Amino acid sequence: MKAKIILLLLIVMLPLVVYGNAAGETAGDRTRHAIEISALSQEQKAGLINISDEALKAGIPADDSALIVSRGLARGWGDKALKESFSLLITAQKRGLPTGPLIDRLHQGASKGVPFEKVFISATRLTDKLSAADGLVANLMRAGLKANRGEERAGAVGTVARALERSIPEGEMTTIGSKMAKHKDSVSHFDAAVSAMTTFVDMGVPMEECVRLMNKAVDKGYSEKEMMKMERDMTRGMKEGRKFEDMMRRMESTMGGRGMSGMGSGPGMHGDQGPHGGSGMSGQGMGGGSGPGSGPGMGNSPGMGGDSGPGSGPGMGGGGMDDHGGNHGM
Repeated sequence: MKAKIILLLLIVMLPLVVYGNAAGETAGDRTRHAIEISALSQEQKAGLINISDEALKAGIPADDSALIVSRGLARGWGDKALKESFSLLITAQKRGLPTGPLIDRLHQGASKGVPFEKVFISATRLTDKLSAADGLVANLMRAGLKANRGEERAGAVGTVARALERSIPEGEMTTIGSKMAKHKDSVSHFDAAVSAMTTFVDMGVPMEECVRLMNKAVDKGYSEKEMMKMERDMTRGMKEGRKFEDMMRRMESTMGGRGMSGMGSGPGMHGDQGPHGGSGMSGQGMGGGSGPGSGPGMGNSPGMGGDSGPGSGPGMGGGGMDDHGGNHGM
């Protein structure tokens, strides 16, 4: 009788114990598990576990670390490739750069089966763009741009890095940002301006026309929401088969009045703090949002391409990944 009771208790309790272990498993545990069940040697496993632990301590999100390992191993990335990935993220984190766009780049490359060498080159170039973007945003904040939320700066840095990858001149963005800084506009407002300009370039609008139109919008005092509407309207119009020349003329005609249709009226539209969620934009992961962006729901994360602007066809981004085409969002 006692034996039956003990057996019954074991049958009842065992699923609870198993569930409890599964529920208590952390992303760090999943990272270790993915490494331990891999075909790597024990020495390779130990080295990879050490650097993944270091990444977690540095502040790299545990879920992202686990995904980098599992996807990387599934795509044939060896321990050296994974170590280089973690080292890149740790270095960026220590430099104070937003790591979301870099994490997005690694995820996107692994998920699409891009050879690691190309992914790493692309991510390294992106690190350089993020560094330049961070300096640009910092200078504009010193000049008067206001960050109303802690994540605004990181989002703007990712957006500016994306613009730099599309070869939008740093000087043009500084000019636009300086105008906005004089009005004490927000960092997210500047983010919206750069995001819209970058999207126009992605849609095939000549660079000089993008810069001219955005300067005009800033001079007219367009709000953050109005700039986001410009971006949405351009994307929608191009998807509907309209010519960008017609879209540009329509926007300029609207500027002759007071602001975008449906966006309100009245002088001095600076400082309207609508949330900016475009650019693929979280990044963010780049940070998600409804605007056209790059990365799979990755806000503010540039595609796998290099610095040459829009490409063609599905795949990995602009220049630098020719064998995969030119979808800027990977």
